[in-house]
Formats: sequence, C-alpha cells, structure tokens
Amino acid sequence: MKRRYKEKRPRLGPMLESRTVPTLPCYHRALVTAGLIEKTVSVPDSFEMFTQVSGQPEVRAARERVRQKQAKRAQVTVPFAVTIAALALLTEEELRSIKLRLLYQSNEGVRAEIR
Repeated sequence: MKRRYKEKRPRLGPMLESRTVPTLPCYHRALVTAGLIEKTVSVPDSFEMFTQVSGQPEVRAARERVRQKQAKRAQVTVPFAVTIAALALLTEEELRSIKLRLLYQSNEGVRAEIR
C-alpha cells in the first residue's frame, strides 16, 4: 500500500520545485515598497539610489531611532536592515520630500552634463 502522507509534505532543500528566495536584493524591494523607485529600475541603479536615500537627514534620524530599539547584532546585513526599518518609519510627506529632493539632484546632474 502506498503512503500518501509523504506526497503531501512540503518539499525541502534540493527537492524544491521552485525557488523561494527572492531574486532582487532587499534594498531594491524596500525602495519599491517605499515608492521611491519603480520595479523596472536595474539593481545597480537601485543600489545607487539606496545610498543616496541613506544619506538623507530624515532617514538618518529615523535610523538612530531604530538603532536605539534594536539590540546590537554583528551581521553584514544590519545596515541594510536598519535603513529599511527607518524607511518604514517615515511618513508619506517625508518620503515625498526625499523623492523630490533626489529627483531635483538628478536633474541638476543632467543639466551639468549638457553644459
């Protein structure tokens, strides 16, 4: 007699049929969730945008609030996680002002290249 319960169990490890790990980096997904970039932006461009967003004063202040709440962890991804949590704390107005500021900065760069 065949054991059907083995067929119903989820497949684990190398037996997985489809990939469960997201293919895009966490900073790209966070910026898309915050509405600062579109899904179609390339990964290198999204990393550049993430570094620019990380330097904004609103994000720095929110990052300090998050760091006070979290215990200190020694991991490579902690700076990304703290900045992503800080983006989640920001209000819609703050996100809109960051987006406008970055758009203005990118337009200034384009104007400087034309001259």
